[in-house]
Amino acid sequence: MNKCKLAAAVSLSLLMSGVAIAGDTQTTAYGSVRLSVENNEGKVDSQDELSRFGIKGSTKLGNGLTAVGQFEYGVDFHQNAAPKLRLGFVGLKGEFGEIYHGSQTTLWHKFVRGAYFSDGKDSLRMYTIRDDGLTQYYYKKGGFKLGLGVQTEDKDGNNIDTVQVGGEYKSGGFKGQFALVKDKNTDPSDKADKNEGQVLGVRLWYTAGPVTVSAFTHRASDDFDYKTGSLCVGEKTTTDGIYGAYKTGVHKIHARYAVNECDVKGEKTSSKVEYINHLDKKFRVWVAVEQQSGDKARIADDVLISNLGVRYDF
Repeated sequence: MNKCKLAAAVSLSLLMSGVAIAGDTQTTAYGSVRLSVENNEGKVDSQDELSRFGIKGSTKLGNGLTAVGQFEYGVDFHQNAAPKLRLGFVGLKGEFGEIYHGSQTTLWHKFVRGAYFSDGKDSLRMYTIRDDGLTQYYYKKGGFKLGLGVQTEDKDGNNIDTVQVGGEYKSGGFKGQFALVKDKNTDPSDKADKNEGQVLGVRLWYTAGPVTVSAFTHRASDDFDYKTGSLCVGEKTTTDGIYGAYKTGVHKIHARYAVNECDVKGEKTSSKVEYINHLDKKFRVWVAVEQQSGDKARIADDVLISNLGVRYDF
């Protein structure tokens, strides 16, 4: 049995154990099935939308300290697709704040990149959702939250690959967030790479009753090495977007418009609208439509993508 299959078998056996409580230790198994049928310019296909399963635990240590740990695997519901690690970290919580080390969701994603939509595929935003070798610290007081991070994955022989900082302030219906990632991951073959690249993000929210509005901006220098997807590595890049949502009872409708612009390759835009029906707090269905367009260097023709999806959390 190879390592991937062994890890999957161990994880599934733990998942089947459910919830165990012993003394001051609590262990919880969880999962989320997220599937959709997607129509991409007439091509219809079944999609897995970031389904996952995992185990998380906590133990009270005394003196106000709590030890925590979690691992989570992503599941692609196609035959012979092996689970892939999403999260695997250990941490400590107390009056001093929270500190974690391992494979984690980046503070960039928590503060300025979190997906608006059910499929988790918000187009055009920069940097990564999760990464390995992260040490992250969080501190909360009142409406303020501070996040600090260092990545020591050693991708290129350096001890430190990125340093990160983020912050959040909440007051009433307002929430403001920012994050900055400084690239320390040089390319040994490129003497001009002085590891000075960075990406800055800001996101604002305002909620009044059933209505929520939001806006974000991401701005990366040309020598930032961690752009993702169809964004423009080696070019100065910006992404700006606006978002609005209306929720009443079990119904929610929301929409987002975003523009990504690169110095050389030009502009790409995305308009997306989605309706969600929460049949239960753990079971929902959604339907979404997205229109992408842009310069020829970025996208050959306008693209229309629609999907009908279901999500069940347990």
